This record gives sequence, structure tokens and C-alpha cells, in this order.
Amino acid sequence: MRRDFFLCCLAWLSVYTAAQDTLQSQNSTWNSTLTLTDVQIRAANLSAETVQNVEVAVNYERTNQPGGSIENDDFYNLPDDYDYANPPKPGSIIKVEEHTNTTFYTLPPTVSMSRILYASETLNGSSVPASAYILWPYIPRAFPYLTPSTEDRNSRRSNTTQPSSNPVYPVIAYPHGTSGFNRACAPSHLRSLWDSVQEPFTMALQGYAVIAPDYAGLGVPNVTSPYFVLPAQANDLFRAVEAAQKTWPHLLSREFVIVGHSQGGGTAWAAAARQAKRPVQGYLGAVAASPFLDVLDDVAGEGQAQVNGRISAVAQGLGSVYPGFEPGQWPTEAGLNRLELLTELQGCNAVSSALFSAENLTVPILKDGWENTAAAKWWNSVASNGKDEVQGPMLVIQGTEDGNAIVNVTTQGVQETCERFPDTRLQYVVFEGLGHVPVLYGGQHIWLDWIAERFKRASVERCCGMETVAPVRGVDNIVSDQNWFISYNVGDTDKAGQGIASRVGIDANNFASRHSPAQNMEFVKQLQSDGRIVLLCGDGTNDAVAIAQANVGVQIGTASDVTNGFCDVTLLGGLEGILALLGISKRAFSRITFNFVWAAVYNVFAVLLASGALVKFRIPPAYAGLGEIVSVCPVIAAAVSLIWGRKSV
Repeated sequence: MRRDFFLCCLAWLSVYTAAQDTLQSQNSTWNSTLTLTDVQIRAANLSAETVQNVEVAVNYERTNQPGGSIENDDFYNLPDDYDYANPPKPGSIIKVEEHTNTTFYTLPPTVSMSRILYASETLNGSSVPASAYILWPYIPRAFPYLTPSTEDRNSRRSNTTQPSSNPVYPVIAYPHGTSGFNRACAPSHLRSLWDSVQEPFTMALQGYAVIAPDYAGLGVPNVTSPYFVLPAQANDLFRAVEAAQKTWPHLLSREFVIVGHSQGGGTAWAAAARQAKRPVQGYLGAVAASPFLDVLDDVAGEGQAQVNGRISAVAQGLGSVYPGFEPGQWPTEAGLNRLELLTELQGCNAVSSALFSAENLTVPILKDGWENTAAAKWWNSVASNGKDEVQGPMLVIQGTEDGNAIVNVTTQGVQETCERFPDTRLQYVVFEGLGHVPVLYGGQHIWLDWIAERFKRASVERCCGMETVAPVRGVDNIVSDQNWFISYNVGDTDKAGQGIASRVGIDANNFASRHSPAQNMEFVKQLQSDGRIVLLCGDGTNDAVAIAQANVGVQIGTASDVTNGFCDVTLLGGLEGILALLGISKRAFSRITFNFVWAAVYNVFAVLLASGALVKFRIPPAYAGLGEIVSVCPVIAAAVSLIWGRKSV
């Protein structure tokens, strides 16, 4: 029985291994098992098909959060001494995570990562806490005129010889595309940093340090996201650069180029307009890819599902910058209910799409005429680009088949800017046959070369240039859009499981491998249904549900913080601690048994004696008082024996 108990306790181990095994298929299940409640389904009036789509979307998104829910990542919580009444000045640093644990992320080899909390700037100029990440290349790219942030931009410094004893990383300020408006949608808390190889990975691998704000409202709790209020996101961008340069003044260059796509492209344009009014030292230019210019015109060209999601997202946060606006002014009752569910689920783009494109668009999400309201006109006047002077040089790239940032809207905005400000150093390149995201791939060498030219201080003529490019072989057989996505899959091989089992003395028939989190939990349930008591040891977030199901949950101390909330025991050493735990438990249980037996026997005798039942046996009162000590001494000795025997455990 005891042997069976021991085998059950160690029947399954989640194993980390670096061994190189024969390629085998891995599991493709999500690392999340959320199901909507009946209350949620009724409140949002969801069909069975929509329920399924939303659950898949939620579990997909949560699987791609490094280390579990953002609510369990203490990095995003403000320090206890943060003064809301007297917040730090915009551009100040609040918290620094010098070396982010990249094992939780899906990043390219050789890069490293840091995260910061900093004081950003709202649309009205007040301070607001925000988060950002910095993606560091293996070595910085060499340019002849880079200056560290500690030096004046007019000084001349070269890091052309690599490696250098004091290298300087050229900086790209990167405003990301739309990931969502909830705090869980912060790119710094997504395994692939949201845009992955489209921009941040590519730029870091080119030798640039990428400074990427999450935008206020994403990441840090209790901050409303002014989604798609592009000048506010431009403030986030400049303040993130300022805070990062203050944190690493000898590593990051004073000079920086802004590169953004989609919402980030609109933010890059808004940043160039801000630069024309409020110059920031070190600015070298901006790349605006698939940028949003006239936001109402761009939205009018999108599909209805995209309009539903985007405008609902704007509605949830517009009141933070437009006094008196309420989220329910634009959405219908059904739309507002789904917006509230999206917020409750902390859903991002995938969940938004599932909710707002549901029932074949037969459920009205937005009220008729929302675009004619005073709030919509104000938003369009504040968030739109193309009407103000921009500080060049600026490169704008646009695809003719873009279904979000509409080519005609972008072209009109470029033309109006160039007509009003003919000395603007603006280059506009249109890519024939390419859509919203593919333009980044089709034009990659163009915008990467353009960035390098800015750091080389190449001269740019003070005028606007426009051109259209097309593939030499035609557009008929090109891959028109991205047909893949990055996900995180786990599942240790049979060989790895057998190796660990043999090392800790587990019979080959008493282990399981290639289990998803749900399968792990079912494995434990099956053992428990057979009347067995299960102790389960896990080493990561994937194991949390199974650890919670087990009778005794054990976690390796160096593993996921998330699992700590479910485990009963944390091992500070290796798996040997399980054997020690079992030994201590057995010895403690035997002492508890002895104490109960001793107390029962002693008290039965003592009660009989005190009541006079033993008429022929008498003891003086003084000796009767000493009897209490007699009862306690064996209990103390039993407890102390645990310490005496600890070396044998």
C-alpha cells in the first residue's frame, strides 16, 4: 500500500530538459481552459457558435501570455510609495526590470529584453504611469556619429569598431499596432511582443535597441486606455524613449528613429507632428507604415466587423480625454454588453473579433449615426493626421490592397501635407497588390535601408517624393497575406520522461508524458477515483490546474510564480525534497498518533483517579499537580525527536 502511495505521488513529473531528441509531434492544445458562464452568455446574448469562438479566442490569447495572467505579474504594479496626488514628472523612471526572464517569451535567438515602468504624458499634459519593453540586440550596429544619452547631440563619437569597450546602441522608438485596449493586451506581456517578426524582431536583429511603449492603459492597472487617440500615444512614445535613456544613459544613443505600423504608423505620424511643435533632441526621422490619417475616413473603408471592434474600443476610453463622454453613447445595448464582456475577460484582438463579428453581423453593435455625434467629430479632429506640419525626414509606405489604412485616404493626406508644407522631407512609396501587414515584408529592405541612412546622417532633399512599386513578376502568384501565427506549445517527450523517472526510481510503467494541462488534471482525477492520494510536483504555469486538483501540490521553487497560488509545498532544492517531505510527513504522523494514544490513556486513568473511582488508591494533592508535567513531557520528547532524526530523513 505504501509503495503504491509513493508511486502515485511521483506518477507524473513535468520535466524541463535541454536534450536534443528525435523530432516528434508536440501537443497543440491551449494552455488555458476557460469556459464562459451561463450568466456571461445570457448577458451578452451569445449564440452557441459565438460562445465556442470566444472561448477558443480567450484560451489562445491566454496561452500566449508569458508566465500566466498579467494580474499575477507583479512587475506591472506600481511601487507602494507611488504618490497619485503628486505623480512623477513625465519622462521619469518608476521601475526597472533589467533582465526580463526571456524563457517565458517566444523571441529570436541572441536578443535580450528589459522592461520599465515610467511616467508618460496624457493628452492634456498630466503624468500617467505606463509600461514599455526594450529589446536589445546581441551587439549594437555601428554608425559613425552616435552619441550616448549622457552627451550632447553635437558631439562626435564613433563605435565603428566592434566589439567596443563602451558601445552605444542605436535606438528605434517603436509604437506598436493595435493589440487591444485592456491591460492584458500590453505587448510586453505577450510572448511574441505582439508584432514579432513584422518589426521588433527584425529591427533588433539588425543591431538596433528597440524601445517600445505599451501605451498608457495597457500593462499598468487602473489606467483607462485612450485607444486610438494618436497624439496621446505619441506622448507615450517620446516619454518612453526619455525614460529608457535616463535608465541606460551610457548604452542608448541620444539619436533615435521612430518606426510604426497601423495604429503605430498613425502614432509615428502624430509623433512627427509633435516634433515640429515640441522638438526633442536626437530625433532623426520617422517611418509611418500603413498609417491611419483621417480616422473617420479610414474607418469608413474598413469591414463592418473591424468597425464594430475599433469604435467600441475607442468608446471605452474616449471619456478619459473627452469630458462627459460615456462608453454607451456609441454602442447599442448589445454592443455595450459585449464590450463589458470583453473587458471582463481582458480580451484582446482575437476575442474582440469573435464578439463583434458574431452571428454573421446580424446583431447591431453600433448605433446609427454615431459618426455624426459631437464626440466623433472631436475625436476625428484630435486623432487624425495629415493636416499639420510634420518634422521630416519621413518615409510613408502604403499597400494598395490595405483594408484598414485605406490607400486613397493616405494618398490624400500625403498630398495635402505636401501642398501646405512643400519643404517637408517626405518620401511616399505605394506597393501594388499588398495589404495592411504584407507591406512591411514587401518593403522591408526599403524601410530598413532608410533607417540606416538616417543614422549615417545622409542628406535628404527638402521636398516630397512619391512613387509606386510593383513586383517584376507580377502580383498574381505572390503570397497575399500572412498565413501563420506564433504560438507556444509544450509537451515533453517520452524519452525525457523516462530519463527523469529512472533517475528518481520510478517504475517505467508509472509515468506519463506529452500531457496538456487539461490532460494532467484528468490524470490526477483518474488516480483519485481509484482511491489513491496524489502528491503532484510541477515546475511551471502549465501545471497549476493539476497541482490544484492533487491532494498535495508541490512546486519547484525556481518555477512559475503563478503556480505558487495553487501549491501546498514549495521546494527550494531539487526533486530530492519530495523524498524528504514524505519522510518528514511519516515521522510527524507517527508522533501525532503517539500523542493521541498517550493523551487518551493518561487522561482516562487520571479522570478515574480524580473522581475517586479508584477508592483504594490515593495520592497527595502536591503529587497530583506534578501529574500535569508527566503528561506533557512525553509529548515534548516526541516533538523533539523530529529534530533528532532529521538527518536520517
